[in-house]
Amino acid sequence: AGIRTGGLVLSAVGSSAALVPVGGVSDRPLPGSVTVADSVVATRGRGGIVSADRVVLSRSLFSIRNEGEVTSEPLVISANLLRLEEFSDLTSQAGVSRTATTGDILLRVARLELLNSDIFSTGSEEGRAGIIDISSDTVLLERASIVSNTAGENEGGDIRITAHRVDILAGSDIQTEA
Repeated sequence: AGIRTGGLVLSAVGSSAALVPVGGVSDRPLPGSVTVADSVVATRGRGGIVSADRVVLSRSLFSIRNEGEVTSEPLVISANLLRLEEFSDLTSQAGVSRTATTGDILLRVARLELLNSDIFSTGSEEGRAGIIDISSDTVLLERASIVSNTAGENEGGDIRITAHRVDILAGSDIQTEA
């Protein structure tokens, strides 16, 4: 299963999620939950907004891919709980364009759990990787990675984590590289 679109807003109200036109995101997540299991959610060149009380990715890919020569719009997730589990990936990548700059990944969550999963931003040969910016009360990484890198000599994007508690366990890593 998969959702592929130019720009994407997933919001949850009550117990069901809805795909709505691109717009702003509230500082507070909407009630309800968004679960993506054994699936791909991909947007090309445009960003995405996900807002829900709980956002869970299980054995899934959520990706922004920039094929052009401009910077992609960011992926913004606002949730009380964001859990990536069982080899799920949250990515922002440059496509075939040598100068494409990836979009930023902005996470505004009360709790982030990365369990056997990864968040990464990958730039092209001449394009810069996007920023991964996490604002959370608690961040838990277990056998997980947060990585920002680039294929060329340009800089990897910054990784910014603002949290009251960060637990990096069992072979996890956070890195930026060029």
